[in-house]
Amino acid sequence: MRIKWTVIFLLCSLLMFCTSTSKKIETNQNNDPRYQYNLGLFYLNEGKPGSAVTCLNKSLQKNPGNYLVYHALGLAYSMKGELEKSVASFQSVLKINPESTETRNALGIIYQEMGFLDKAEEEFKLAIADKSYSSRALPHYNLARLYQLRNRMEDAIFHLENAIALNNRFVMALNLKGIILEDMNRLQEAINAYKKALDALDLSKSDGSQIQYNLAVAHFKNK
Repeated sequence: MRIKWTVIFLLCSLLMFCTSTSKKIETNQNNDPRYQYNLGLFYLNEGKPGSAVTCLNKSLQKNPGNYLVYHALGLAYSMKGELEKSVASFQSVLKINPESTETRNALGIIYQEMGFLDKAEEEFKLAIADKSYSSRALPHYNLARLYQLRNRMEDAIFHLENAIALNNRFVMALNLKGIILEDMNRLQEAINAYKKALDALDLSKSDGSQIQYNLAVAHFKNK
């Protein structure tokens, strides 16, 4: 009987120790800005922006000077459709680190969604001007989309060609170039652009049906 109660006592003690340790770990994680930032990124990748916002704000409470957290927060708010909060977060990044070109490009996209085309154009141009930015094809593409909205087709083509020169397998840029050329009735050039888009396509990620449809329509228009 004594052995039985000794075992029960040890089990209860072990359970209390595990519970105490678990609570201590949880407290440490809640107070660790890096852990909360990484958890926020995990939720972003999982498509759970609400949970990401919670974690990222916890991270900022402990380390308000981390511009990377503000950038992730801007992305999370944009996924939630809270564009004004997204803008505020991206602007916080640029106050801390004005050289965050990735943020300028992201801010330009949000401005464009909000209809602030002049502000969007300015951010895209600033992003393009940064020669050290390894993803300069993206703001070129984004600026082309903006000029398409403004019916400045030649300017749109110019920036698409720059985007493609920087990344010759940029499928979206090649496809958009085809769409704009088709609208301009430059059908053979449009066909060539669509063909290049299909050649650059990663078939493991997309079947290319939309581009194939665009190509078929361009062939039809071109007799």
